[in-house]
Amino acid sequence: MVRPKGSEKNFAEKESMSEPSWRERIKKIPAVIMAAGKSSRFWPLNFSGNKCLTSVMGQPILAYTIRSLVTAGIKEIILVINQSEKDTFRGYFGEGQSLKVKIKYALQKKPLGQANAILSAKDYLKSAPEFLVFNAEQVNAGEFLPTVINFKIEEKADLVLVGKETSQPWKYGILELKEKRVVALVEKPAQGEEPSKLRVVGIYFLNNDFLEYLGKQPVAEYQLETSLNGFMKQKQVLVLETNKETISAKYPWDLLKVKDYLLAKIPHQVSPYASVAQTAIIKPPVIIKTGALIGEFATVEGPAYIGESAVVGAYSTLRACSSLELGAQVQRDVDVKNSLILPGAHLHSGFIGDSIIGEDCRVGADFLTANRRLDRQEIFSAVDGKKIATGLTSFGTVVGPKTRIGIRVSTMPGKLIGANCLIGPGKIVRENIDDKEEVW
Repeated sequence: MVRPKGSEKNFAEKESMSEPSWRERIKKIPAVIMAAGKSSRFWPLNFSGNKCLTSVMGQPILAYTIRSLVTAGIKEIILVINQSEKDTFRGYFGEGQSLKVKIKYALQKKPLGQANAILSAKDYLKSAPEFLVFNAEQVNAGEFLPTVINFKIEEKADLVLVGKETSQPWKYGILELKEKRVVALVEKPAQGEEPSKLRVVGIYFLNNDFLEYLGKQPVAEYQLETSLNGFMKQKQVLVLETNKETISAKYPWDLLKVKDYLLAKIPHQVSPYASVAQTAIIKPPVIIKTGALIGEFATVEGPAYIGESAVVGAYSTLRACSSLELGAQVQRDVDVKNSLILPGAHLHSGFIGDSIIGEDCRVGADFLTANRRLDRQEIFSAVDGKKIATGLTSFGTVVGPKTRIGIRVSTMPGKLIGANCLIGPGKIVRENIDDKEEVW
């Protein structure tokens, strides 16, 4: 039978006596990580590159995904990347030596969807009877592996999909079940016509038979979903339902959730080569890196991260769950709450709440981000012209890289500002602002 929510723990604790345990089996299973997408839904932070290379706590988020898989026992990773970005990715990760894993690169010539990404890795999977597939931004991916592998062993499944209940099934790929089997995967069903509330979370345990079947299907936007629907008519495709949160980044505001997950695990660590004023107040745990400067009467509340050469100016407050990346500066009298300030961004005086400020932005004095609706209800944002529920009741703004903002500018909750914009003094941002737009 399909396990009820919460029962995935039983599979992690129980190892089969007649089959190799997950601990042994995982060493022979390659993990395919799909990192070649266009990241269009990640605007405005996709302007300067692939979203999985966005820095959080001094490292690209893909590094956390890889490390999570390695901690679980994965020995080989096949990284599917866009051909034009191969030098960038190799520069970050090399062959995987620093992460203690073997990394191979599969090049996707065009971003033709998940199916094409998986097929791009086909040459590396010929000798692997089974393999795992993940999205690049699933930073806690490894936490699912003991459960998934034990489930496949004990249920003798051909393929396993990981599913989680959602209150908005019309937004996702939804599973239709018959007893313990998946009988259909319906992509974004019409509201009220969804076969269940169980969505696919982007973790797939596949095999070589499916890979061959996938390669025979016509190229299409939903080729993976169509292929799974055809394959499950012949073979046993099961779903493992989980109540565990998958920490990933589909939209730009999801980086706040990624940040929180990573900060929750940090030790207290202050570099001897950082400069911390005697009057500053530091509340652990806080990571303060080499060359960072904490000014007079500044307050830093943990968990928080202050990267190399970052600045928390005099009388500024960095509240819990905030991160200043490499060279980021919040100068005198800035109140930062639950925000991510990306490399090289400069701000001074104002309130930055539940927001993300892009690389190399320059923001004038008295910048204010409204981060709550007056009625305290969920905040919506617009992506690709579509109204999107963020799932957040506290969300300020996301500002793209290299944008310049004048003094006394304010933003309404959930509004996105593009890259390379110029916003004049005193403006109130009530709607999204496109890349390279000037507002006076």
